[in-house]
Amino acid sequence: MKIVVDSPEWYRQVDFIAKKKGIYKETFNTDFGRQVQADLRNITCADKTTYDPDPVRGAVNVGMREVWLYIDRYLNKPSDQLVRELLAFNGHEVIEKDEEQ
Repeated sequence: MKIVVDSPEWYRQVDFIAKKKGIYKETFNTDFGRQVQADLRNITCADKTTYDPDPVRGAVNVGMREVWLYIDRYLNKPSDQLVRELLAFNGHEVIEKDEEQ
């Protein structure tokens, strides 16, 4: 599916992501939320290699790190950049308005 920047569908996606980002920020912007975030950072390989000599354990580490990256994206990336990445990840083509044919 092609999604044109500045189209109604684009703004629907940006609004959805902005609301979701707000939920994440509200959740993690508390004392308890920061404690959970620190714990997740520690157990999800956020700051260390995912490599493990056991390939299964290494794969588990990669999956755990993906969870951290997902949360981090919602906390730190601008909504429009996050929308672009998520749409591309899900196989959608993002087209700039001036490129629309």
